[in-house]
Amino acid sequence: MNPPRILALELGSTAAGRGVLEELRQLVPGIWIAGVEKQPQFEKSAFDLVVTTQYDAFLGRYESVDTASLAMTPELSSLMAPYEGKILNLLGLAAVRPASNYPAPIRGVPTYFDSYDSRKDLFDRHCRFWNYILEHHQIDAVVHENLGQEGYDFVALQLARAKGIPTLVFNITGQFPRVLFIQEDEVGLGKLDLGYKLKNRIGNEIENEDPRFIRRSLSSIKGSPDAGLRSESKVGSYKTSVVTSWLFDRNISKNKLNLGTSFRILGTKFTRFFKSPQRSIRTFSRTRNLMRHTREAQREERRHVVQPNLEGNYVYFPLHFQPETSSSIKAKSFYRMREAVAFLADALPHNWTLIVKEHPHQFRRLLKREPGFFSQIAAIRGVQLIHHATNNEDIVRRARAVACVSHSSITANAALNGTPVISLGESHFREAPGYYSIEDSSSLRRVLELVQRSEKEWRTSDFEEFITRLERSTFEGEFGDKFDDVSDEEWDRTMAATRHNISRVIREWLRIRDLVD
Repeated sequence: MNPPRILALELGSTAAGRGVLEELRQLVPGIWIAGVEKQPQFEKSAFDLVVTTQYDAFLGRYESVDTASLAMTPELSSLMAPYEGKILNLLGLAAVRPASNYPAPIRGVPTYFDSYDSRKDLFDRHCRFWNYILEHHQIDAVVHENLGQEGYDFVALQLARAKGIPTLVFNITGQFPRVLFIQEDEVGLGKLDLGYKLKNRIGNEIENEDPRFIRRSLSSIKGSPDAGLRSESKVGSYKTSVVTSWLFDRNISKNKLNLGTSFRILGTKFTRFFKSPQRSIRTFSRTRNLMRHTREAQREERRHVVQPNLEGNYVYFPLHFQPETSSSIKAKSFYRMREAVAFLADALPHNWTLIVKEHPHQFRRLLKREPGFFSQIAAIRGVQLIHHATNNEDIVRRARAVACVSHSSITANAALNGTPVISLGESHFREAPGYYSIEDSSSLRRVLELVQRSEKEWRTSDFEEFITRLERSTFEGEFGDKFDDVSDEEWDRTMAATRHNISRVIREWLRIRDLVD
């Protein structure tokens, strides 16, 4: 059997990922690995071939291949047609990142200005490029360190699957930091069978894994529905004014603002301006437009918000901020939040309400909602739109159920505290007790009937079984940068666990796929 030829997406572009691939080469002699580096300048690479960089690929520049001469053939178009709508939604990420952050277009690549035509052109270029790479380099398998949220990588994954090329994805969730879920496809996200099988096959080879790598996060998840906001002070005072967003450069992890902090921030901005005045002016002009849109959205929200009635029966639906993987990839039919709200509200029992709240990060990140977004939400019968700064504690505690389009810190908190969760899409928490992944209208009605009758299809002991199953089906690991709240010693152990164990996961998966003896 010839050694496999694999394509690594994102995996291998960081120190942790390089370690995994270096170890994999020891485990699978002769393996050939093509990959994507982050930036054009890199001192060394774990790849046999760097096919592109994230820097080039995001807006479809692809300097290594003459995409201008490649065609979107009828065969290629037919292969990708089932995924086109979802990917066009995902490519909305290009609208929120300034094109000036990326290299200038080359021949046959237009400057990106967001529109349907621009997204379609970008989609086609991604398809043409990755089709060439998969065929020209005879790729046997594709491995991704996370779902393809950059756009280009999701195209590569979907195209590989359409061609019958096996794919393996290491999924992450913010509720369980430094934990890797394992899937071959985002459809059925949270099904733990593959991870369970791989962990059993590796068995005693597993090293350096913290025995509490799942349980160490449970207290924060269960303790507050707002743990995911990561603010430096009480979430009730989480700052979402456009000025604060500008001062913190839309950073969502900082929230302390006083006179001293303001002077330091302004000093940094002035220094940045003097170092690069032209770039700073372009950035400020773009930010000013985003601030204007955000102000308009906040004014529209205020016109429609009401004080929530927590005495009656209600389902709580905290919206997801967008663009974001939770909606653009995992939400299945419900990329548009308005449609998710209408679907839920229409199925509610008589005299029940759906309480809906905007995600604070939508404003803090200065992300656009379409004009009329809150007017559309508030117009739906049975919906109460509440202010985005409303504290979640009481709302979650009194809710008959909490809804989402995939998963969130709020729904994880609800599930661990025994409140039913209605998920309209794919979720890492699929197998959690009381976490219902909705497939269609009839399954939604069935779940709401259970909620109305207060019937629970689970026991308290089922939570312990779920956590145990997570421990047996997921792996401790991290491919990104060091977390601020993790000690150097702990981080070094996590990196060692990632290198050793994840390389063996990939090897065992290649064996399952008959690509390695």
